[in-house]
Amino acid sequence: MRAALAAQKEARIDEAIAAYDAILLDAPQTIDAWHMRGVAHFQADRFDAAEADIVHALSLFPGLPNARRNLALITVGRRNFNDEQLLDRTVMRRFLPLVVDPPEAPLDGLVPESRLLIVDLGAPRPSLIEDLASAALDRGAVVRRMTIGTDGRLPGEDSGELSAAGVDDLIVCAGSAFPPGDWTLACRPRAIALVVDRATFGAIQDRLREVSGEGRRRVRLAVADRDCEPLPLPHWTLAA
Repeated sequence: MRAALAAQKEARIDEAIAAYDAILLDAPQTIDAWHMRGVAHFQADRFDAAEADIVHALSLFPGLPNARRNLALITVGRRNFNDEQLLDRTVMRRFLPLVVDPPEAPLDGLVPESRLLIVDLGAPRPSLIEDLASAALDRGAVVRRMTIGTDGRLPGEDSGELSAAGVDDLIVCAGSAFPPGDWTLACRPRAIALVVDRATFGAIQDRLREVSGEGRRRVRLAVADRDCEPLPLPHWTLAA
């Protein structure tokens, strides 16, 4: 429980949920694990799972402190989320021309000796970069990985290489925490993809506009978490 709570406090939500899963597998009457796993699902906007866990915790201990308050917060959070989604849909029409439709997988068309440039913009899960790189290497491609520095920018050498990307190159931006930078305006890759974990439109619209080079190209949009709320744009869903 201590490890799970520590992960949850540090916003490592999937890690926290996995720890609660392990606790409940061995000790299914652990009330606090049901309650806090519900809170973790709530933090990830998984309202149905959050509600189910906290209701179960209350069935085991009706007087559980804060549980009813958290249930009320879930109700408000779901309503606010739905309102936000409705607002997003009114804006979304402007972004549809920026997305590849029908959706394509991020690495589609990658062939031997072509180059994959992976830009970590705050990857949604730690293994994602490794998974993308491994899949590209299996296809015989050359892989370059690039990471945002502590100043919130790519190193100049990486930015220059991305700006010069051409028809033999494929670019994948993983995550949506950081802006990619001005290289998106100059590059001319075979394809460019944006892989995100937050499936709300509001969480990705700035990245989508930037990665598209302010509308210069369509972006392959992919979601790396099957448990997220559905993204209201054409997108590919990556296997967990």
